[in-house]
Amino acid sequence: MSCRCSSITDTDTDTDTDPGLEDGFEASLTNFIGCADVALHAYTPDGSILLSFGYNGLVLQAYKTGAESLTESITLPGDVWVEVSTGVNQHLVPCNDAIHGGIETHRTYTPLSGSATLTVTPTDKTWTEWEMPADATVVLENVEFEDDSGDTVTLPTLTITHYVGWLPG
Repeated sequence: MSCRCSSITDTDTDTDTDPGLEDGFEASLTNFIGCADVALHAYTPDGSILLSFGYNGLVLQAYKTGAESLTESITLPGDVWVEVSTGVNQHLVPCNDAIHGGIETHRTYTPLSGSATLTVTPTDKTWTEWEMPADATVVLENVEFEDDSGDTVTLPTLTITHYVGWLPG
């Protein structure tokens, strides 16, 4: 189970205006945000592409055990939430519980294969179940994504680093 940290978006299924992803799309993912335990997102400056990664419970586990950091290796698709969405204003979705603005999702890609390595490092001695500050890094490698129409794209590697552990709202 993993936290998406977003609300449902309006979905535009007309893909005629969206040519889909091409290999190398990860170079355009230059903005990052994180929240929860653990949700990490990378998106394009214009909000047309959003890659989201979610894995539940690693920050809480680190705090409960007193670990300096914890690392989890994950085989995709596995027990993790990973997807890439294309459309309009996708950058307004992550870590936001009050979404406003014309969000359209044209295509959604889910992983067929690949791997992820997630490392979390608690950054505070005090914490509560709704406030667990931590730094998180996920490295996605050799991820093959597929959309609903069967189009595939490969992500060779992408690293997302951001603070997490706070809940939107």
